[in-house]
Amino acid sequence: MKTKTPENLSELLRVAGRALWRGKAYELTAYRNVEHFIKVVGDLPLSAVRTTTIDDFVDEIRGTVKDSTVNRKLTNVHSILKYAHDREWIAKLPKFTWNPEGDGRVRWLTLDEEERMFRFLKEWGEDEVARFLIVLLDTGMRRGELLNLEPKDVDGPWVRLWVNKTGKARSVPLTERSQRELAYGLPFKLDERKLRTVWGKLKAAMGLEDDEDFVLHALRHTAATRTLAKTGNIAMVQKLLGHRKIETTLRYAHISDEDLLAAVR
Repeated sequence: MKTKTPENLSELLRVAGRALWRGKAYELTAYRNVEHFIKVVGDLPLSAVRTTTIDDFVDEIRGTVKDSTVNRKLTNVHSILKYAHDREWIAKLPKFTWNPEGDGRVRWLTLDEEERMFRFLKEWGEDEVARFLIVLLDTGMRRGELLNLEPKDVDGPWVRLWVNKTGKARSVPLTERSQRELAYGLPFKLDERKLRTVWGKLKAAMGLEDDEDFVLHALRHTAATRTLAKTGNIAMVQKLLGHRKIETTLRYAHISDEDLLAAVR
């Protein structure tokens, strides 16, 4: 059955969104980003979308959100418009200008924060979430990788990831603690909604509601910074995280205040 050519942005989002993002961990975020774009510029006919349309959107939201957030929204808009251009639904793809981003703050958990986090989870009876966060913290795996993990992917002290964000298979070593948690059973009986809810509750309980950098991804940052602090080997961190480029990993090549103080003393 031939796909009907979308006439406007909202119709394009329905068609392209299904093809591009269905089942992906970021599906809801991508839809919301494009919906925000449509709300700002209007539900335009595809033929009316110009480079100036993109510029108008950026001008409208710049200053209200971080440059990195602007870029993420532009990336999702670009994806659906490229999808349309590839199918000759639009004659010309608008030009996109992404904002330069700084390295950003690499937020990691202190040992005190880790202890408090798991104490709250124990009090609330959130054992499954606690198991999940322990493995994230110890391995640096991506949330989606761990949510999709199956028993066949665990090979003794290793997790074998055959399909991931980079499209390249990799092996992740497990701590003894992570091995014990995974032995309770896979896959995890969790989804994105449950994780967001419990994480929001944790932020409130820990008094970190205003800390924009205290996100679930901070556990991956924590695994990276702790590995680097122990080994001093940035290439080892790159391999642990599965980064294709060392430049991506270099943002972790920092010295924490505590490490600096210890060195001076």
